[in-house]
Amino acid sequence: MKNKEKWLGIPVLLFVLVFGMTFAGCEEDDPEDKDKPVSKPLVITMSAEIFSYGASGYLIGVYPVGTTPEQAYIKDGLVAGTNDSISGLSVTGTDPIILTIHLINMKTLSKWTGNGTYDIYASFGIVNPHYYKAGSVNFSSGGAEISIDASNEIITQ
Repeated sequence: MKNKEKWLGIPVLLFVLVFGMTFAGCEEDDPEDKDKPVSKPLVITMSAEIFSYGASGYLIGVYPVGTTPEQAYIKDGLVAGTNDSISGLSVTGTDPIILTIHLINMKTLSKWTGNGTYDIYASFGIVNPHYYKAGSVNFSSGGAEISIDASNEIITQ
């Protein structure tokens, strides 16, 4: 009987995983739907070396201006962003790499449509992570662009 219960649990687990992943991803913006908010892309240019650090995982976050590296490290004040488990990232180029990110509210997993000036922090890698403060960008009616290079790397703790 235990084996039967075990085998019955697998389809249920698969259903839950597929159902959850369906709603966890970002929706594509539909230009025909004028009433829905449109997410604002963040375009980041970086070297292939920096991008390679993120092969094991990454987090790119939008924080209020004045956020310290220590606050960003513990995700205190995270407004929006993306990570390696969320869709919405487009990669082009070989060196430099250009990332186009459709930002989401990391708490609600909904499109982020905010305006204003924010600090951009990024963490690439899980085992030996590299942390960067890209700088401040202004999101207005469109998205924003910024670069990350070796001079942006920060040390925390």
